[in-house]
Amino acid sequence: MVPTPSGIGHAPVGKGQKDAVPSAVALATALMLLAVLWNRIVPLLPAGIDPNTVLWVLGILIVLFIFYVIYNHMPQGAGAQR
Repeated sequence: MVPTPSGIGHAPVGKGQKDAVPSAVALATALMLLAVLWNRIVPLLPAGIDPNTVLWVLGILIVLFIFYVIYNHMPQGAGAQR
């Protein structure tokens, strides 16, 4: 059975592999929605917490998770090749 391509411009995804693009796009969309809707989220935070700090921490965590998803999608040993 021939593996089907995961999308335009992407390498074929074999059995047991997942495409990282949908996950990365969903996380990037969540980051944009967080930034756009932040003024509506701020009143829900406890009084003693700085909203800017919470926004930065959440943004950094989402970006790190995007890199983690992409890193897990890379073939084994791809980072060591030069």
